[in-house]
Amino acid sequence: MQVSGAEKAIWSMRGIVGVPSARLAGLARLTVPKAVVFGGDDDVFSRASPYDTARLIGAPAPTVIPGARHLSFISHPEQVAAAIAAVR
Repeated sequence: MQVSGAEKAIWSMRGIVGVPSARLAGLARLTVPKAVVFGGDDDVFSRASPYDTARLIGAPAPTVIPGARHLSFISHPEQVAAAIAAVR
């Protein structure tokens, strides 16, 4: 955000903030099992973000970990590991 115009460029991306639409489209085309795991108390992304992300990449409904914030893999590693292990 130190470069002039950087913030505007990030907010102008369609889909998920910070993820280019071409990357989202590429993820949607993958024919492998996918999972979206978010902290229920994430204070960086909106509450709709896990659901939007799952929809945009063709994943099933997200796993939302109650009480976890943005870095849920640090604060709730067991729950994140269980969500990943459940991917089939």
